[in-house]
This record gives sequence, C-alpha cells and structure tokens, in this order.
Amino acid sequence: MPQFSVQDLAASINQSSVARQNKFEAEIFFPPSINVDARQLSLRMKSLTMPGRTITTLTNDTIYGPTHELAQGLTYDDIINVTFILSSDLREKTYFDTWQEFIYNTNTYGLNFYDEYVSSMNIYQLDNTGERMYGITLKETFPKVVSPLEYSYENNSAIHDLTIGFAFKEWTEIDSPKPPSVAPETQVTLGHPDGI
Repeated sequence: MPQFSVQDLAASINQSSVARQNKFEAEIFFPPSINVDARQLSLRMKSLTMPGRTITTLTNDTIYGPTHELAQGLTYDDIINVTFILSSDLREKTYFDTWQEFIYNTNTYGLNFYDEYVSSMNIYQLDNTGERMYGITLKETFPKVVSPLEYSYENNSAIHDLTIGFAFKEWTEIDSPKPPSVAPETQVTLGHPDGI
C-alpha cells in the first residue's frame, strides 16, 4: 500500500497548486428590463456560496439481510447567499429591490410570469493569476431574500453588507480547462500531516 509522504504532498501542490477561497468571480444576469451596472456589482461582491447537490435515496428493505440505500433522484440547495459591500446610496440594494418588485408588484399584488423574472448566474474558481479554472451556471435564478440592514451608533467604522439569498432550479458545470494528466493510481492513501 502506498505510504503518505510530505514530499509527495508538496509535489502534488506544486503541480496543480491549491484552490483559494478568495479567488472567485461571479456574474449575475438580471432580467433585460432591469438596468444594472453588472461589472460594478461584481466588484462589490464580498462572499458567496458555490452550491452543492445531493443524491436522494430510499431504503431497500424488500430483501433478506441488511438493508441498503438506492438512488432515487437529485436535489440542489434551496438557496445560496451572496454578500455585497454597499455603496453609500445603497444602489446594490436598489437593484435587487427592483428585481423583487418585478416579480411581485407591491402596488397591484400581481405576480409576473416565471419565465420573465428568472435569469442565471455564473460562479468561477480562479487561479492565482485570475484565470478561470472551474465554473458553474445556476439556472432559473431570482432573489428570494433581500436581507435587512442593521444600524447602530456603537461602531463608527462599520461598513454595511447586504446578503441576497438566490433561489435556483439547478446548476451545470461550465467547460473548464482540463487538469494536468497524471499517472493513474490503483489506490490512494489520504492524510493530513501535522503543520499542513
């Protein structure tokens, strides 16, 4: 069985580097009727969540012996959060307030058609040079939650953040650069040495 070594780990990291949490980019596409400076909005992005997905299962208990799980379907996260640093005029908040009001008219209490208010979002993992290494597209997105803003006199230097919770239907992977080819291994031993 292959033995773990710090040298092998270092060689692997040198070959393909590591993914860093602060190397990301996202593109939020608004419905065409909403005028937004998408580039400035992207620059104001502070943090986000790249969604996961889960295979739903059911228990096969119709056989003798131990039961086991069978795949039944696929589910995605209900919502993902994106946090923005706000401008002094709260224009970022206004963008999403407008989008929500496009979905649900607060004067007439009427709902717009689904296909007219949903859009999409791209999320990318960047390398240290800013090149896009991996990406996903969230399909049929819309801002489900515009978070409240808290005010206080206690901290003069606090900056307002705004978190938007996006609902979406599913995500698909964007074509990404292929990773470097490596020799196939029949077995891999995983571990984390002290100090790494």
